[in-house]
Amino acid sequence: MADAATVAARHTHKRCPDCRRVLPAEAFYRRPDGYLSAYCKAHQLERGRAWRQRHRPPRQRRPAPARGADTNRLPSAPLLRVVRRYGKQRRLPLRDLLGPELFAAYGNAHQAGTISLLMLERFCDEVLSWHPRMLYGDAYDRAAFAANRKRATQDQEADR
Repeated sequence: MADAATVAARHTHKRCPDCRRVLPAEAFYRRPDGYLSAYCKAHQLERGRAWRQRHRPPRQRRPAPARGADTNRLPSAPLLRVVRRYGKQRRLPLRDLLGPELFAAYGNAHQAGTISLLMLERFCDEVLSWHPRMLYGDAYDRAAFAANRKRATQDQEADR
């Protein structure tokens, strides 16, 4: 087998199978054995991102929230009270009931005294199986519709 210096000197150009162009060796990553990677740097990165996206666990594949959807908040006290009561009824500690992500959100809501609409909806869906309106009534509707009015106004201004 040739040493890395000999292999490196041999390759000055290579063809990328994705873009089908012959590129200089600097456009490719060097493997530990001295050979050039199969794809150019841009396509190697693109393929790596695509692979990670395909192999990400399902709970991490959530789409990003809509722009501006997380600006409205409600008081967290009613939700925290109901979640604590639900945990006591099921005889589960909050950490086991909520899981790591929602447990952290529970602590943040307790500390801040408010909770965002998106996080409120996650708690209601994943833990309580309720609609947020069952906890907050008309206050939830006002906050949710206010978010939609803000977004509609922002979209209209962006179209101008």
